[in-house]
Amino acid sequence: MMKKSNAKWLKYTALAFAAGTGSFAFAQPAGNALLNSLNKGMWELRSVGGGPSRAAQSRICLGSPTKLVQIQHGNAKCTQKILSVKSDRITVHYSCPGLGQGLTNIRKESRRVIHIDSQGVRNGSPFNFSVEGRLKGRC
Repeated sequence: MMKKSNAKWLKYTALAFAAGTGSFAFAQPAGNALLNSLNKGMWELRSVGGGPSRAAQSRICLGSPTKLVQIQHGNAKCTQKILSVKSDRITVHYSCPGLGQGLTNIRKESRRVIHIDSQGVRNGSPFNFSVEGRLKGRC
């Protein structure tokens, strides 16, 4: 018999592999609402734990919330699929043809503070990072 946590992992893994290609679309309105509730502007990303951040960017001018989902792949055209949404967090799998893929968890502490955990593959190399994002002002 499969444990509940294993079944959940298997479900999300299957959804991630089934994400396919195409344009970005939030399938769940709650996920879109959660990310859209963040303030627009310049966000600073700092490593959790004090070491250097392994994120591709340390600052993001947030206009579109999709930028937070695929930090390692920047403005690449990627397919994104929401795997889980709660009132204060979202998990998204994304795939960028020819560039790699990732799994990103975003937890919203407030409209001005978030926590991002992301892992995946970029240009054939694995990545993982945990950062805290803080709104610093206008872009």
